[in-house]
Amino acid sequence: EDIARAVAEHGFHPYCKLAVLLATLHTRPDIDWAFWVDADIVFTNPARRLEDFVPADHADFVLTIGAEQTVDFVLPAGMWHRIFPWVPGGATTAGRFNSGAFMVRNSAAARRKLAEAIGKDFRTDDQAGLGAALFQHAQGVVPRVAGDTVHVGEVAVRVLAPRCMNGHPSNWEPWSRWMHGDFIMHNWGTHKLPMTLAECIATSPSQQHTQELLRRSKFE
Repeated sequence: EDIARAVAEHGFHPYCKLAVLLATLHTRPDIDWAFWVDADIVFTNPARRLEDFVPADHADFVLTIGAEQTVDFVLPAGMWHRIFPWVPGGATTAGRFNSGAFMVRNSAAARRKLAEAIGKDFRTDDQAGLGAALFQHAQGVVPRVAGDTVHVGEVAVRVLAPRCMNGHPSNWEPWSRWMHGDFIMHNWGTHKLPMTLAECIATSPSQQHTQELLRRSKFE
């Protein structure tokens, strides 16, 4: 009720999504996972299930990395390459976390990280706040990678390519661009126009160009 009142009085600050998630997890111990989606998300493949993205091993967050460049999520050289083959072997970053669609387990570690992120001052950028809370590690804490899950201290984060949950129809990168059959289209950006699905596809790079990119990548 306090969150709803604050939103009604002051509007929806980007950090509100983290507060809403934290409040939901605290007040709903009966749920195992929460899935956040922004208003510009479109579900484009109803055959996919959220359970498909939950790893067999424990994870506190399931999110996408790589939509944009950032210096926030620094891991030792080679770790990102082990998860995403297109990231150069010596790189310490792999792009940024997109908070348009992501999953949070109702675990003590996840709740602590949400609270930590809310306490960070990243102005209007909830993505940077949560990303910093997840991936910035104290001196002496050595992150490790198991499959596509990054373990930093007590928190385990499954990291996926943007196409899994945050694909954009106009992104040229084959691992970030929405394509037919993908689970979600995320039309992020500040300049939004009302468009049909066919118009989104028509105004994005051609399918032929995308297929050419895929032929030169590790995804075909």
